[in-house]
Amino acid sequence: GFHRDAVALGAVVFVVKKEDQRSGRETSGTVSRLLTNSPYHPRGIKVMLMDGVVGRVTRFRGEELEAVANHNCSGDISSDDEDNNNGGGPSNTRTLADFIQPGGAKTNLQSESSFVVDDANLATLVSMSFDPEKARQALQFSNNNVEVAVEYLLNVDS
Repeated sequence: GFHRDAVALGAVVFVVKKEDQRSGRETSGTVSRLLTNSPYHPRGIKVMLMDGVVGRVTRFRGEELEAVANHNCSGDISSDDEDNNNGGGPSNTRTLADFIQPGGAKTNLQSESSFVVDDANLATLVSMSFDPEKARQALQFSNNNVEVAVEYLLNVDS
């Protein structure tokens, strides 16, 4: 199983898609969204990758599976509520923008009041001609990950 806080937005991971569970075939990609709400899930944290693929994290690039899976589970294991809103599986034509409300959605990880936007990252985005307030929201959404923030800004403004 895996702990949700071990999976960061922007991390490069290997996932198993729902349709590949029997074969165990892994797909790699960069995490754009955490879909599991509980802090721990025995079959792995469900994520959406940048290309729209949805699957459960099996391991991180450059790490052995055991290093991640050997965390002790100290909390209650919650039911996996998000399995039910996955009808026939995700459409690969979706983009990150399809899942973001205009005006900047807040992540479950941090509340607006306690989140500190990295000034250097903000300056980087502003130097790329992004609006400072939108850049701040994108950094908040992406947990200060510039690459994810740029992806967010490009998709939201299009």
